[in-house]
Amino acid sequence: MKRILFLILFLLLMYNTFCQVKVNLWHAYRGDEKKAIEQVANTFNITYFDVQVSLLPVPFDAMNDKLRTMIPLGKGPDLFIFAQDFTGEWANNNIIVPIDSMISKELVSQFPKYLLMAYVYGDNDNLWALPMSFKNLILFYNKDYISKIPNTWSELIELAKKFNDPKSGPYGRRGFVYDMGNFYYHTMWIQGFGGKIFEKKKGTEYFPLLESEPVYTSIKYVLRLKKLINPSGDPKGEVGADGATVTELFNSGNALFVVNGQWFRAEISPKINYGVAPFPIIDDLPGIKGSGRRAIPFLTVEGIFMSSNVKNKQAAFKVMEFITSPQAGRIFAKIGKQTPANIGAYQYSEVKNDPISQIFIEAAKEAIPMPNVPEMALTWSPATSALVESLGLDADDPQLDSKIKSIWKKRQNELLNLIKTSLRK
Repeated sequence: MKRILFLILFLLLMYNTFCQVKVNLWHAYRGDEKKAIEQVANTFNITYFDVQVSLLPVPFDAMNDKLRTMIPLGKGPDLFIFAQDFTGEWANNNIIVPIDSMISKELVSQFPKYLLMAYVYGDNDNLWALPMSFKNLILFYNKDYISKIPNTWSELIELAKKFNDPKSGPYGRRGFVYDMGNFYYHTMWIQGFGGKIFEKKKGTEYFPLLESEPVYTSIKYVLRLKKLINPSGDPKGEVGADGATVTELFNSGNALFVVNGQWFRAEISPKINYGVAPFPIIDDLPGIKGSGRRAIPFLTVEGIFMSSNVKNKQAAFKVMEFITSPQAGRIFAKIGKQTPANIGAYQYSEVKNDPISQIFIEAAKEAIPMPNVPEMALTWSPATSALVESLGLDADDPQLDSKIKSIWKKRQNELLNLIKTSLRK
């Protein structure tokens, strides 16, 4: 009898093993966000026996290249997580597949329309991903040193100057620091001065506006801000730093103010008493007139895509539904400090009553959705090159205006050529 029971159990185990569908999911999470998706995946695998999800972390900067290389070869993931900016390019190049035929009205009703629209693209208005969370830039500060949040950038500069000490620690002590050479961050200044990244032309064509007055003014404003905070030009007092250095400075108590998004919360040490606030008003600085508005960042919607390499669409979609569910949103909010896209996640008190998330949600109402058109995917490289070149200029150079215009005109033409050769065939 025991042998028969053992045989039955063995056969059931073999049946489950061979009948399970494996779904490979790529993500670029790190820190607590990585812990959150691992817990969500484990919960899914315990809940379902017929489908099992396998995670692979991929560096953020390498994700697009790996997808474009592996998927056409029949390799790569079934699903992956990313923001909306490459949606148009991926759709046009058969990297992803639309999911319209699999979604129901009940599922659609779980997400705000403006978050779903981040993934609508094409002549047929196809939906290419399900939103997981939304993210936007905001001002982080160390509450141990700040009692009153500055209302203008002039006020922030004065506080930052007093805090700045290039001789303190391996990276210095910085009053204000962020990834200044990253064009994603710089768009907050361009849009704060009333600019746009694109102007819609006929049909689905978008014309880039890198060569525009708001872009020039934003560069001059940032250069002046840099010089006011760090007049000596000491590298260890600079406003600009890469993401890893920004995290190190903030976690060691050596950064007063930083610009970052929700993902940064998952990287902050529990020892740091921090707060977040809307950006200050862009007021006048010496020699340059402010806009009287706040900096306006992009609204980034992070979603889960189905690749054209998917082995089993029904199984993959089951994973998509679970990862964007209220239950998963609760885990992503509690552990990963994200702001979930699924409105059902806010029935949980730890999500609904998170004061930091509430500030992000209010700030997101003023943010501008990041374009998902193919032109956006082509913009990052030339725009970032122009930004890095511009940040090497001197705010007091008498030829500053002409130099800035020359840099951005060159990169605008480069981008137009990329669009012409890649998209206007």
